[in-house]
Amino acid sequence: MSVDAAIPRAPPLPALKTFQRARDAANRIFGYASRPPSPQNERPAQPSLEGRRGSGRLASLGASQNATASHKTGLEIKTLSINESGTHALLGGKDIFKTIRVEDGVCVEEINLRAAIRSNPTQASGKPRQIYNIDIADVAWAKGDTGEFVAAATESGKIIIYDLGHAGLPAAQLHEHYRQVHRITCNPHKGSLLLSGSQDGTVRLWDVRDAKQPVGATRPRSNVQSKSKFAGTTDGVRDVKWSPTDAMDFAFATDGGSVQVWDMRYFNRPKVKIIAHNSTCMSVDWHPDGKHLASAGLDHMIKVWDTSIKSGRKGNWEVKTPYPLSNARWRPACEVGWSDDDDDNTMRQCTQLLAAYDRSHPELHIWDVRRPALPFRELVPYTESPTDLLWHSQDLLWTVGRDGTFLQNDIQHSSLKVMDRYPVNATAISPTGEIASFNMRRNARPINRQYRASSGHAPDSALLSRSWADDSLDDSFLRAHPEVMKQKQRRQHSRQSSDVGIPIHPTRTNVISLDQVFGQRRAVRPTQTAWRGQLPAAYCTDPLVF
Repeated sequence: MSVDAAIPRAPPLPALKTFQRARDAANRIFGYASRPPSPQNERPAQPSLEGRRGSGRLASLGASQNATASHKTGLEIKTLSINESGTHALLGGKDIFKTIRVEDGVCVEEINLRAAIRSNPTQASGKPRQIYNIDIADVAWAKGDTGEFVAAATESGKIIIYDLGHAGLPAAQLHEHYRQVHRITCNPHKGSLLLSGSQDGTVRLWDVRDAKQPVGATRPRSNVQSKSKFAGTTDGVRDVKWSPTDAMDFAFATDGGSVQVWDMRYFNRPKVKIIAHNSTCMSVDWHPDGKHLASAGLDHMIKVWDTSIKSGRKGNWEVKTPYPLSNARWRPACEVGWSDDDDDNTMRQCTQLLAAYDRSHPELHIWDVRRPALPFRELVPYTESPTDLLWHSQDLLWTVGRDGTFLQNDIQHSSLKVMDRYPVNATAISPTGEIASFNMRRNARPINRQYRASSGHAPDSALLSRSWADDSLDDSFLRAHPEVMKQKQRRQHSRQSSDVGIPIHPTRTNVISLDQVFGQRRAVRPTQTAWRGQLPAAYCTDPLVF
């Protein structure tokens, strides 16, 4: 008998428990130090996305490939959030609470927090654990050193903090709101600070570090108190956003149509208060320059405000939309040229807003404030309006819907330019025999088809090459910083298209202020040719003669 035959075969490895799978997933996301990962689930280390720069496009998919991707859950998704590195999404709803990894056009479930909670019916002490049926209204993902924490806001007013390394056990419960919490958000500069806006008319400031559990804890902490309370309105708070440039400032929108800007160090009164809309203001969003603020309301209006003006306030720019708005978000700044005044010499320009409408209107429009009469792009990812959305990067839009589908929309491929539907040449004849004509040259380009997300990954396609010109308005119609464009063209031969698809951070870029954009008079000057004349005498102007 051989020696090999005498050695018994090793027993099979035990199946991973739900709790251990959650730990392993947390280790992949953050390098969370818990137990050593199972040999069955070891993966090659993923390169860090931090510190990489570019215009926010995925090199791994190619400049002309479609990066649209989808993940179907079969359960209604109400809200989503993104982790700091841009690799994972957090999905929440009445019957869903989990993270998914989005990489190379593929979406894969990582941590199912709802399943982890329900798979642990007892505490470490052996006592039965209370199982909550949470109706999640919003979610947020902490940043920085607290990136392993996520928060879920509920319709009852409770906020529950979870540690992804211990997904089956809530870390803390925050009880100070007594009505539904509509929005929670983490500070982009100090990721442990959490703001919550509620229907009770208050905004509260929390620090998720207070939710850290001592060793051996078996119950969630219930004594976590808010750091500050901001009560500048009797109306419900619909949306709240941190400033992208000032770690102390935030803004919120109310049911009464007002917008307020606060400094978190002073909770007695707001810095700025604006009567922005005639009806409910559904959302606010800061421009990357940190000075201007966009608000969207049920009155069909998107308004852009200069928050540095203290009196005589009027919206600097307005967009009249066809339907009542539910959400509006600035599109991450698009690259327009170089500046020699800084080491990071990429200049970016942000003039476009994404608008979502009420439930019965599924269209998503990208508006450019330089051309408020007509949307720039349009996409229809669902049969109803998406329940939540966020920009992952300049070209990639994440949306969730009532049909339970998470979509990564590649704007270059999943949307159409509205301008391409309309003629750019026109001729008119007056009753007196005068004739006038307007003409403009339009560069021929292939029309991309709407991508229907029927699978979990994007197909290999080359419908339309990505270019800077496509990110701005048509060059022949509305020019954006012509002197910068010429400089861009001179250097184009030495610079390839972008090599990353990561969220754009304002500290890494030079964003041109909106005031400077509109200060370029040529930026809003059409480049059409026109002529006017009289028809020959043979033309009869008598309306009774045919």
